Amino acid sequence: MTVQTKVLDIRPLVRLLAVLSLLLAGVVALAPPSSATGALLPSKTVLTTDAAPAVAGGDAHLTATVSILNVGFRPVTPHGTVTFTLTPSVGDPVVLNATLGNCTFFPRRCTAVVTAHLTDDLMDGASVVAHYNGDLVAKPSTSNELWQSTWYPAQCNADTFCGHYTSSDSGTTDIYIQVDDQGVDQDYQIEAGFSTVPLSCTKAGAGDTAVWNVTYPAAKEVTYTTYGATAVKSKYTPTRICYSSDQPFRTKYGSWAKQVAPGAYEGLLPLCKPESAGPCVSGADFYPAGGDCEGGCPAQLNTYIRAPEGDPKTTH
Repeated sequence: MTVQTKVLDIRPLVRLLAVLSLLLAGVVALAPPSSATGALLPSKTVLTTDAAPAVAGGDAHLTATVSILNVGFRPVTPHGTVTFTLTPSVGDPVVLNATLGNCTFFPRRCTAVVTAHLTDDLMDGASVVAHYNGDLVAKPSTSNELWQSTWYPAQCNADTFCGHYTSSDSGTTDIYIQVDDQGVDQDYQIEAGFSTVPLSCTKAGAGDTAVWNVTYPAAKEVTYTTYGATAVKSKYTPTRICYSSDQPFRTKYGSWAKQVAPGAYEGLLPLCKPESAGPCVSGADFYPAGGDCEGGCPAQLNTYIRAPEGDPKTTH
């Protein structure tokens, strides 16, 4: 008589034990680390703003996104608080605190949001950093530095001409926006400011990003001006304007502008035709350094833009 021996397949058991070990590792990671080993995981903090620039006297919402690095498969997310420090050019720093929340596991990160009231010393903007204070698992980390810029809207009425001029903090770039008399008794605003964040087609070193909007649906004539080395860098392609809008538009190549984010289209503007409503570039003027300024005038490049309604951004 033959005796058959049944062989037990233990591979499923091995896989189960492996999964349990990973889960236990995650539980261990959530427990306080031993002070003898100091086994804290590194973290990373990224700071963003929802308004660059924001209206002077209004609010900006600052967001710190905190990630724990090197977590592997462990279900670990950061906990604790983030300290936001806003330092104006003149005046004392303003400190705001927020608790982390709104966590996701893939990727493993949490966010903290504060509302900054841009009043008093913060009316003209501020340098901002966010510091994650760490927890039982994660080390503290400090974010990138962000300049929270502001703008002062011009108060206009559509029954008369209105213009608005502003300069960037770097002193390299100006913008002037003008709206003709529309023959309508309606109040509106011209908003204009600058951001240091380039657009997808920005030429490096060729001017700060002008952010501007007119709250009345009228055509605008815009003069984008750069000075000094910034103007010299762009004088060989003076009508090259990198443009961003919340409305689709045709580029200099005849194609539609690329959508770089929801409600954000970017590309190079074409030259204007007589019947064109824009957006387009109607011309440019370059003035070399010298002139009647005390100590000599810097080089200057004026580029003229024709624009329809929309919420645009502009650089060379």
